[in-house]
Amino acid sequence: MGKMGWSNITSRQAPMQRTRQQIMERINRDGSATVEALAQALGVVPVTVRAHLSILEKEYLIKGKEARTGRAGRPRIYYSLTEKARELFPKSYHHLADRILTTLQADTPVHALFNQAGKDWALAAAVRMKDRSLPEKVVEGTHILDEEGCEAETRREGDAYLIHAYNCPYAQVVERYPAVCEMERSFLQDSLGAAVSIQQSGPGCVPCVFRIEDRPSPAPASS
Repeated sequence: MGKMGWSNITSRQAPMQRTRQQIMERINRDGSATVEALAQALGVVPVTVRAHLSILEKEYLIKGKEARTGRAGRPRIYYSLTEKARELFPKSYHHLADRILTTLQADTPVHALFNQAGKDWALAAAVRMKDRSLPEKVVEGTHILDEEGCEAETRREGDAYLIHAYNCPYAQVVERYPAVCEMERSFLQDSLGAAVSIQQSGPGCVPCVFRIEDRPSPAPASS
């Protein structure tokens, strides 16, 4: 298994940080673990494990759950990782996406797939756009992209709006499928009810820029 990403560690902090990393890796492998099990696995005394677990709990990286053993005495506590902690472990979502898209494009062009994904995204976010003016929708659409991890901001340019996205949360997928950007364009166009075009985007492009015209979005082409 790949190692987690730990940054800003000083040489003095490193041994303690490594121990906490080992604790989290062990819990991730076993699903959950007790103080005693962790102490045995790491070759340290239980009091040391408890000190590290206390720090990890304060950082919202682990959580404890009591389990009755059926015997007298205090219940045993099993520690497991939080979602925040799981995000520290390596992910291969881009490999999964790549395999799925390679399979799907045999039947449907990738551009059409992302266009429909954007429409579905807009439908799910429709309640956030209800009864809003176009300027308000642009701001809300930018917030939604920001929540997705795009680090987006809005600018006005004459009669148009520009949304600049300074981070691509799908960068590794975009390397092979630049049409991913069509999902965001389609999402914005359907959500805002205005014409949206991609001004610049693609692998390595910073920022990606979406141009929103203050006019209705074009009607779908008739078949």
